[in-house]
Amino acid sequence: GTGERTLLTTGFEGAFFENGQFITKFPSRDSKPSWVARFDPASAEPARLYELLEDPEHPHGHSFQAGDLMIELRPEKDSKDKWSAVLGPFVMEVHDVHNGNPRWQYLLQNGKPGVFYNGRVIALSLSGWVSIQAAAKDDPVLRRKLNSMDARHSVFLLQVLDANDGKHLGNVVVDTGKGTYLITSAYVLGDSVFLGDSTSRTLIYSLQSGEQKGKLLGHVVTASANGKLALIESEDKIADLYDTTTLQPIAHFVFPDSIAGATFLANGNLMVLTANQSVYQLDTAGARAASTGN
Repeated sequence: GTGERTLLTTGFEGAFFENGQFITKFPSRDSKPSWVARFDPASAEPARLYELLEDPEHPHGHSFQAGDLMIELRPEKDSKDKWSAVLGPFVMEVHDVHNGNPRWQYLLQNGKPGVFYNGRVIALSLSGWVSIQAAAKDDPVLRRKLNSMDARHSVFLLQVLDANDGKHLGNVVVDTGKGTYLITSAYVLGDSVFLGDSTSRTLIYSLQSGEQKGKLLGHVVTASANGKLALIESEDKIADLYDTTTLQPIAHFVFPDSIAGATFLANGNLMVLTANQSVYQLDTAGARAASTGN
């Protein structure tokens, strides 16, 4: 492309690109409800898809766009008392962003979680012993894991769900060293769970086993669909491509400007966007061959 601006809109919340168009949620404004629209960059006018009307029975619920999903978090039993509503069981309802139709829902035993979505799975983060203990109530495997930990009152729990149907795929429990650090981000691809912490590290866990595979300095920018490759930014403008099986770097990159984002392409190459609007396409297959001497 030319990099030229083709469309200008007011502020919006989230975006999902599809067939050269994108769908986005606009916030409520001037007593008008929030609404969802489809944009064609070739046209300046949005196609209004539907409105997100307030639910008078659940005044403490809220919805947000996560890619191709519209996610609503609301108390299972709402109340005029704000604190009674936000501390009890929560329901997460997942809707199709195209039309607002419900797909599935999931009951959270206690409190509102953090939500991370990457197009394949939804990861729910829970911190606080009351919430984690409630989540383990009907999960004997998780209960045994928690009971085996010395400092279980300061652990962090990540629950991973299949984005298509809400099936529970696994848990990751992190001992935060009695709260000496916090988990600030979660990224799940394949069997690899990447957790960013408040000391600028990336902790890597296996979703299947729940065991920690290792930790790296820096934060994960992106990972391959199977989770076996990860781009870790250790300093501004500096990043390394890691093999998450061995936790060894296989390529080192220094960019002329800060990394704004990155993604793996269908052909396996890595595309990186920097803050000065430059785009780089990197040959990961060549980097892997060079690192193994082939």
